Amino acid sequence: GTRLDPGFELERAGKEQADVIIAKSIGTILALQGQKKGSLAAREYILIGIPVRGMGENEKTLLRELIAAEPRVLLIQQTDDQAGTSGELRKVIASVARAQVVEVPGNDHMYSDIHRLKDIIETWYATTDE
Repeated sequence: GTRLDPGFELERAGKEQADVIIAKSIGTILALQGQKKGSLAAREYILIGIPVRGMGENEKTLLRELIAAEPRVLLIQQTDDQAGTSGELRKVIASVARAQVVEVPGNDHMYSDIHRLKDIIETWYATTDE
Protein backbone atom coordinates (compact mmCIF):
# COMPACT_ATOMS: atom_id res chain seq x y z
CA GLY A 1 0.00 0.00 0.00
CA THR A 2 2.98 2.34 0.09
CA ARG A 3 4.20 4.32 -2.88
CA LEU A 4 7.77 4.11 -4.13
CA ASP A 5 9.80 7.23 -3.43
CA PRO A 6 12.72 7.11 -5.89
CA GLY A 7 14.42 10.16 -4.37
CA PHE A 8 14.42 8.60 -0.91
CA GLU A 9 15.67 5.24 -2.19
CA LEU A 10 18.45 6.82 -4.24
CA GLU A 11 19.53 9.00 -1.31
CA ARG A 12 19.73 5.89 0.88
CA ALA A 13 21.93 4.20 -1.70
CA GLY A 14 24.52 6.92 -1.26
CA LYS A 15 27.17 7.95 -3.74
CA GLU A 16 29.06 4.70 -3.74
CA GLN A 17 30.88 3.22 -6.72
CA ALA A 18 29.84 -0.40 -7.11
CA ASP A 19 31.41 -3.13 -9.18
CA VAL A 20 28.01 -4.29 -10.38
CA ILE A 21 24.40 -3.25 -9.91
CA ILE A 22 21.84 -6.00 -10.32
CA ALA A 23 18.29 -4.73 -10.51
CA LYS A 24 14.90 -6.17 -11.37
CA SER A 25 11.66 -4.51 -12.41
CA ILE A 26 11.18 -1.11 -10.75
CA GLY A 27 14.73 -1.44 -9.45
CA THR A 28 15.94 -1.07 -13.04
CA ILE A 29 14.26 2.34 -13.22
CA LEU A 30 15.88 3.35 -9.92
CA ALA A 31 19.26 2.21 -11.25
CA LEU A 32 18.80 4.31 -14.40
CA GLN A 33 17.73 7.39 -12.44
CA GLY A 34 20.53 6.95 -9.91
CA GLN A 35 23.16 6.57 -12.61
CA LYS A 36 21.97 9.74 -14.33
CA LYS A 37 21.90 11.73 -11.07
CA GLY A 38 25.29 10.40 -10.03
CA SER A 39 23.96 8.81 -6.84
CA LEU A 40 24.53 5.27 -8.16
CA ALA A 41 27.45 4.25 -10.29
CA ALA A 42 28.82 0.89 -11.33
CA ARG A 43 31.20 -0.63 -13.82
CA GLU A 44 28.56 -3.18 -14.82
CA TYR A 45 24.78 -3.32 -14.81
CA ILE A 46 22.56 -6.39 -14.96
CA LEU A 47 18.98 -5.30 -15.58
CA ILE A 48 16.29 -7.97 -15.33
CA GLY A 49 12.63 -7.56 -16.23
CA ILE A 50 12.68 -3.93 -17.30
CA PRO A 51 9.08 -2.63 -17.05
CA VAL A 52 9.07 -1.29 -20.62
CA ARG A 53 5.32 -0.64 -20.71
CA GLY A 54 5.53 1.57 -17.63
CA MET A 55 8.50 3.62 -18.83
CA GLY A 56 8.17 7.16 -20.07
CA GLU A 57 10.34 8.62 -22.80
CA ASN A 58 12.76 9.96 -20.17
CA GLU A 59 13.42 6.49 -18.76
CA LYS A 60 13.78 5.01 -22.25
CA THR A 61 16.35 7.68 -23.08
CA LEU A 62 18.21 6.95 -19.83
CA LEU A 63 18.33 3.26 -20.76
CA ARG A 64 19.73 3.99 -24.22
CA GLU A 65 22.29 6.40 -22.73
CA LEU A 66 23.42 3.85 -20.15
CA ILE A 67 23.91 1.15 -22.78
CA ALA A 68 25.82 3.54 -25.06
CA ALA A 69 28.10 4.71 -22.21
CA GLU A 70 31.13 3.01 -20.68
CA PRO A 71 29.55 0.49 -18.28
CA ARG A 72 28.92 -3.05 -19.45
CA VAL A 73 25.19 -3.76 -19.48
CA LEU A 74 23.37 -7.10 -19.56
CA LEU A 75 19.62 -7.04 -20.21
CA ILE A 76 17.52 -10.10 -19.40
CA GLN A 77 13.86 -10.04 -20.44
CA GLN A 78 11.10 -12.62 -20.66
CA THR A 79 9.73 -13.38 -24.12
CA ASP A 80 6.22 -12.33 -23.10
CA ASP A 81 6.83 -10.40 -19.89
CA GLN A 82 3.56 -8.77 -18.87
CA ALA A 83 5.45 -5.55 -18.02
CA GLY A 84 7.10 -5.46 -21.45
CA THR A 85 8.15 -8.22 -23.81
CA SER A 86 11.67 -8.83 -25.01
CA GLY A 87 10.55 -7.61 -28.44
CA GLU A 88 9.27 -4.34 -26.98
CA LEU A 89 12.56 -3.87 -25.14
CA ARG A 90 14.52 -4.51 -28.34
CA LYS A 91 12.52 -1.77 -30.09
CA VAL A 92 13.32 0.72 -27.31
CA ILE A 93 17.06 0.08 -27.57
CA ALA A 94 17.29 -0.64 -31.31
CA SER A 95 19.28 2.54 -31.99
CA VAL A 96 22.10 1.53 -29.63
CA ALA A 97 24.78 -0.57 -31.30
CA ARG A 98 25.98 -2.14 -28.04
CA ALA A 99 22.48 -3.21 -27.02
CA GLN A 100 21.82 -6.89 -26.43
CA VAL A 101 18.84 -8.59 -24.84
CA VAL A 102 19.04 -12.12 -23.52
CA GLU A 103 15.55 -13.53 -23.84
CA VAL A 104 14.22 -16.06 -21.35
CA PRO A 105 10.90 -17.87 -21.62
CA GLY A 106 8.05 -16.58 -19.53
CA ASN A 107 5.23 -14.13 -19.12
CA ASP A 108 4.84 -13.67 -15.38
CA HIS A 109 7.51 -11.02 -14.65
CA MET A 110 8.78 -13.25 -11.83
CA TYR A 111 12.14 -14.48 -13.22
CA SER A 112 12.08 -17.32 -10.73
CA ASP A 113 14.42 -19.67 -12.64
CA ILE A 114 17.47 -18.60 -10.64
CA HIS A 115 19.65 -21.33 -12.14
CA ARG A 116 18.92 -20.05 -15.67
CA LEU A 117 19.71 -16.47 -14.62
CA LYS A 118 22.93 -17.64 -12.98
CA ASP A 119 23.97 -19.43 -16.19
CA ILE A 120 23.22 -16.36 -18.32
CA ILE A 121 25.20 -14.08 -16.01
CA GLU A 122 28.16 -16.46 -15.76
CA THR A 123 28.25 -16.84 -19.56
CA TRP A 124 28.15 -13.05 -19.95
CA TYR A 125 31.08 -12.65 -17.56
CA ALA A 126 33.04 -15.39 -19.31
CA THR A 127 32.55 -13.99 -22.81
CA THR A 128 32.74 -10.24 -22.24
CA ASP A 129 36.11 -8.53 -22.52
CA GLU A 130 37.32 -6.60 -19.50
